[in-house]
Amino acid sequence: MVDVRNLDPAEETLVRAVGIPVVSVGGDFPGAPLGPAVDALAQRCDALYLHVDADILDERFLPDNGTPEPNGPDVFQVLAAVDRVMATGKVLVYAVVAVSAGGPGREISLAAGKELIRGGLESWQRYGAPSLAV
Repeated sequence: MVDVRNLDPAEETLVRAVGIPVVSVGGDFPGAPLGPAVDALAQRCDALYLHVDADILDERFLPDNGTPEPNGPDVFQVLAAVDRVMATGKVLVYAVVAVSAGGPGREISLAAGKELIRGGLESWQRYGAPSLAV
């Protein structure tokens, strides 16, 4: 799990109880380094589901979010983390959710969301996805 700046007490208890690693999006953000955690996960899995909740972004990039999150990363920092996961070549599903609530600042939020989608898809195209026999 990346970027858990503002967990409520019940969320924090659950994350700690099940042993979900908390890793950093990069820079000075809290958590263990992303790269080794991604590598360890990729070694144990045939495919990965990469889920990006847009409220990882700092509130200035998602101003119409119902629960604005201060002190978060910018779009480029998140896309660098997405690229690191995509580099495993094991991402089978990429989801970007909670982009816009439709309130004031919606255009800013939509632009950030589009950039997360565009950048993630470019990275996915660069590294490819696993072929799974069904």
